[in-house]
Amino acid sequence: MKNTILKIWPFGGYLIIWSILLYSDRFIFKFFINTEILSDHVTMQDLFNRLAIISGNVTAVFYPVISKNKGNKLFVDNYYKKQIRLISVSFISLLLILLFGLKPFLSFWLKNKYSFYIDDFSFLYLIGIMLFNFSIIQVRTLQAIGYEVYVLKILILISIFYFINVFIIGYYEKPYLLSIMLIIYSLIIIFKFHLKYVKQKTIHII
Repeated sequence: MKNTILKIWPFGGYLIIWSILLYSDRFIFKFFINTEILSDHVTMQDLFNRLAIISGNVTAVFYPVISKNKGNKLFVDNYYKKQIRLISVSFISLLLILLFGLKPFLSFWLKNKYSFYIDDFSFLYLIGIMLFNFSIIQVRTLQAIGYEVYVLKILILISIFYFINVFIIGYYEKPYLLSIMLIIYSLIIIFKFHLKYVKQKTIHII
């Protein structure tokens, strides 16, 4: 029982921290911003996070293959790059389509019942959500090759700063800054974990 707990706790902790990064803002913002904007923010968040279906499914398929062959550096690197290519093509294609189609889609979906918040900041927030879901490639690859605890420690540290910044943004009633903050934190996660991967696998940066 003890050995089982020691094996699974990094994954359980990762899922908890990932959920905090995804959803903590809605619970903090409710104390500071009006209901209409909060409702639109949550609507965008829930809608855009459906993108996780793409990155989540791709990395879930590749995870056991990478884990089984983690001793083969060339094999792991090949599959790591395949994930990046597949998800990059998917997200960039969606981004180009939604560059022109996002507002008409939201207007149809929400039947024109939304605030200026969605109208002005939806595309920027979409980019943040895409980058955040892109970072799951680096997260799961490191987990697959044996760095589950390292991943969890870094995510805990990042989530603390993220939580504090969300509180500050909410306190000053500037929820639109969350989009920029999400982009910054997602890029930090991507590059931090990518560099760790490169260092440990002694391969060239893509």
